[in-house]
Amino acid sequence: MATGNDLMKFLDGTDWKKSTRFAYKTACSRVLRNGDFPLDSDLTPSVVEKLALQFLTNSVYKSSTAGLYAGRLKRLVAIYNGQRQLGRRMVGGCPPDTLKHTFPVREGVVATFVLPMDLTQIEVDRLVTFLKTLPYEPAGEKR
Repeated sequence: MATGNDLMKFLDGTDWKKSTRFAYKTACSRVLRNGDFPLDSDLTPSVVEKLALQFLTNSVYKSSTAGLYAGRLKRLVAIYNGQRQLGRRMVGGCPPDTLKHTFPVREGVVATFVLPMDLTQIEVDRLVTFLKTLPYEPAGEKR
């Protein structure tokens, strides 16, 4: 099981580009510190999900940035724990190289997305554009 400290050491030992390591370190430390999470405590799947939701709802960042940071923490924990393996197997009910993300839309309503682990900014922009088409507002009525 990973801890926050384990994740930081893991990142230091990867052969990822320096900018990628920095982006993951920044995201993970901000999400973990937002919840005053002890960096030596285990990041169980339920703890990671709780921290991500807490960060999304209580963060000072724009929702898109908060979602990006929370997603990076989830991806890094999944990579560290070896939950995602190459091949055609489904892992946790998701296709390979994907992660399930949850987003609190409003009280009592949570949206779930299954997205690729290597989601690009272009794909995020396309998803945002799609989401903007979803609200239904009858003529003359605004929420």
